[in-house]
Amino acid sequence: MGFGHVLTVVSFITAMTSGLRDHEQGVAGGLSQLPQFLGAIGTACLAAIVTARTKALAATASPTLATLGGPHTAMLTAGFVCLVGALLAVLFPRPSPS
Repeated sequence: MGFGHVLTVVSFITAMTSGLRDHEQGVAGGLSQLPQFLGAIGTACLAAIVTARTKALAATASPTLATLGGPHTAMLTAGFVCLVGALLAVLFPRPSPS
């Protein structure tokens, strides 16, 4: 899987940047990798929330409720972040080109 991923990423970046001028290729390549990095950070943050909430509930709740409470809290957090992002997009739209 790792080897296939590397081949796919290299061919994707090559195809994406092939029509750009030399000084634009670095920015385009970096922007293409940004969602992957943000996804990894988001997944790590949600995993940390699951772990912390499950450990916090383990002291006071049954093992089943503690185990389910962690993912529940993480999904509520992810939903809240999405709602905040949507609200920011509505309140601060990009200015239209003149």
